[in-house]
Amino acid sequence: MNGKMTYLGCCVAAALFSSTVAAQSNENVKVEDGKIERISVTASKRKTYLMETPGAITAISQDQLTRGGIKELRELTTSIPNTQFVVSGTDSGIQASIRGVRSGNNTEIGDPAVGVHIDGIYSPRPQGALALLYDVSQVEVLRGPQGTLFGRNSTGGSINVIPNKADTADSYSSVVLGYGNYAHKQLRGLTNIAVNDRFALRFALMADRRDGYIQQDYDVRDINRPDIKDPFTGKPMVADGRPDTDQRENRRVGKEDYYSNADKQAVRALARWVPTDKLTWDLTLEHFADKSAGELFLKDCKQAKGTVDQCTQQQFYANINVPGDMDMTIDTTRSHLNWLINDLWSADYRFSVADQERYQLFDEDAGFAAAPSRAKLDSFSHPLLFDRYARTDAQFKSTIHELQFTYSSNDLKFVTGVFSMREKNKIKFDVELVHGLRHSALGYHPAAFSYPQDDRRANADAVFGQFDYQLTDKQQVTFGYRQTRDEKIDNGGVGYELVFSDKYYNGKYDPKKNGSIQGDSLTKEMGTYPPLGQVLTAGRRTYASEDWKKGTWKLGTDYRLDNNDLLYAFAATGFKAGGFFEDFDICDCGQYSNLPYGPEEVLNYEAGYKGSLLDGKMNLSAALFYSDYTDMQVTNNQKVGTRPDGSEKTHNVTTNIGEASLKGLELELDYIPWVGGRLTGYVAWLNARVEDIPFEDAYYCSERLEYGQKPCAGKVDISGNSLPYSPDWSTSLTLKHTLELTQGYALEPQVTAHWQSKMYTSLNNYDGAHLSDAQDAYWKVDASVRLLPAQGNWWLEAYGSNLTDEVVRNANYFQFRDGFIRSTYNPPRMYGVRFGYDF
Repeated sequence: MNGKMTYLGCCVAAALFSSTVAAQSNENVKVEDGKIERISVTASKRKTYLMETPGAITAISQDQLTRGGIKELRELTTSIPNTQFVVSGTDSGIQASIRGVRSGNNTEIGDPAVGVHIDGIYSPRPQGALALLYDVSQVEVLRGPQGTLFGRNSTGGSINVIPNKADTADSYSSVVLGYGNYAHKQLRGLTNIAVNDRFALRFALMADRRDGYIQQDYDVRDINRPDIKDPFTGKPMVADGRPDTDQRENRRVGKEDYYSNADKQAVRALARWVPTDKLTWDLTLEHFADKSAGELFLKDCKQAKGTVDQCTQQQFYANINVPGDMDMTIDTTRSHLNWLINDLWSADYRFSVADQERYQLFDEDAGFAAAPSRAKLDSFSHPLLFDRYARTDAQFKSTIHELQFTYSSNDLKFVTGVFSMREKNKIKFDVELVHGLRHSALGYHPAAFSYPQDDRRANADAVFGQFDYQLTDKQQVTFGYRQTRDEKIDNGGVGYELVFSDKYYNGKYDPKKNGSIQGDSLTKEMGTYPPLGQVLTAGRRTYASEDWKKGTWKLGTDYRLDNNDLLYAFAATGFKAGGFFEDFDICDCGQYSNLPYGPEEVLNYEAGYKGSLLDGKMNLSAALFYSDYTDMQVTNNQKVGTRPDGSEKTHNVTTNIGEASLKGLELELDYIPWVGGRLTGYVAWLNARVEDIPFEDAYYCSERLEYGQKPCAGKVDISGNSLPYSPDWSTSLTLKHTLELTQGYALEPQVTAHWQSKMYTSLNNYDGAHLSDAQDAYWKVDASVRLLPAQGNWWLEAYGSNLTDEVVRNANYFQFRDGFIRSTYNPPRMYGVRFGYDF
């Protein structure tokens, strides 16, 4: 891998036109004498070995990422026990769930339940998780609450992506090219330049292009309902050759710009300076750009079969009048200064500045309307044509500082330090709720909402320490503590609303004179497009701040058996801050609230085993845990008040709704069964259940009556329900074997099979026919075969993922206005070839 570079300019050019596969340290990939290599991790904020570190940790190398086709965090779902990643279509964020603990609030006020770190530095925005997995040393996933060492507190776990550093020992380059179905083109490359033994530069980049895998039509529907009369003119509503869907953003696009496509690129420049034997400075500049169209919520055709909503097209189909338009960039500067003070002490100062800007258009209805037999002029729930889209314009700026001191002697080891985060967010989120324009209920006027937040801030400060003391040669005790203060501020945020009023038209159209407006009559002088004061009615500006203080801790012990296997047990806590929304009229009667919610907490008890068996040919890890999950934060559409006419007013809010218990068992295996063979994988059991939570049952009430199912019952006790994205059982196994061929060539086939049991995507756990919020049990099979030459400086690989072409729901979308289930979905079958070359 580390071949000498014969021509420096050639190698730099290669890095600029490719993207990267990381060189792994020999320590982490070399297998000697048929024994499993020792893998180092940073889970305790100092270097330890995976099988000697007490805790549930999964470490994934760059080679494993490449062989698995894993380019971003959401593709890690099948690789980590009791872990699910969900894609948020509206904001292109990643929602991670570990052991049932997750956050459903990806807005500027939400905090992730699973912390994402890059080289140990906290990354507050979930969108940043889309851009990380190139030229990395490894990815470390810590399961369970992390309330002592890592960044901000997290209640679910922590993901630490560790990019490769600039290497002062040698100069080398690498390039990977790939091509697959849906015109999928991949580039990854790196160049490492060892200027001398004190200074090195490294350049890495990636590019990923792929057509959308959905069938996307150009939506210019013209409704023909002669049985219905225009309420203004009295004329029958018949097809007239003019579209009834909003045409302001509509345009024809090619497959390369369909929803579900990929159009991403990133570049990373690193420098390492070692001015003395005791001082090392690493500096990273990183740029990521995503111009993909985004995800869609598609109709669940399997569930709609046999109903009036039955699909007339394949599962991956949408009729689009708002093509996906995203322009997201993330620019990050990271600095890490390490000082070896003496043989016992070292100091680390980490610093990060990130600036994310995002513009995104999202067709929320994806062209799916209620069936004509359902559409009623007197029912808001079932308009003839549902037409809704969202537009986001946002900027997120964050600054992170962390200073830590590490002490290491024979009997005592500890890490202590301070952490500080400052985040300033600005976002404008617009919703156009057009409802088919001339066919909408309540007067046939569109609705619009806008939420400009010009100055939202989140601050976090903490002091922390964790101590490991050697009681005997075999037993160690651990104590950690962290004192955190979180603060959130809103300086003038406001919500604008316009619900079914002719003011929407801004004086540019008179429906009483000209009849109900049509899609091609809408202009960008209407709705949320003009200055807000012209059209929308402002709520009350929010000037609020709130802070939360909390101490979190860890107390544990570990014991080494005579054969050096490890037994451990600990208790640990995690904490996630509360928050609030903009001031909101909860009843349309002048009564305002910013809908505050409090922190959530997790107390975890865990016992485990880590051992090397069969003379070093097998590593086996086991973790048994029980967690109390209290004041759980849940984000969904909930009742917030009652209007003067007695109707309920709902809003998408976050609330603390009760408690849950989490218990489970995780077994991880790494095994060399024969010469040239490798078997890795896990088996996981999870029992994540709700306890004593009053819940508002408002899940598809009219449809349940239509299908003869149990009616909605208002406030109900859902004790015993599963937490979302928490299958009871899951397993993954990967088998790889090296076949020696003639003339020094080798062939490495690899097969990965993942299975997980049924899981629910919401707390409802509703399983009625045509309306289930569950993803049924499924298998996912991936395979690849790699050809390696005798010299080892190139490889050629054919790959396939989701080979059985399973249709797997990723996130349920509960929408009152369409009458059927919609979800995001994992990709269909993908296949292609990859070629790697090292020089």
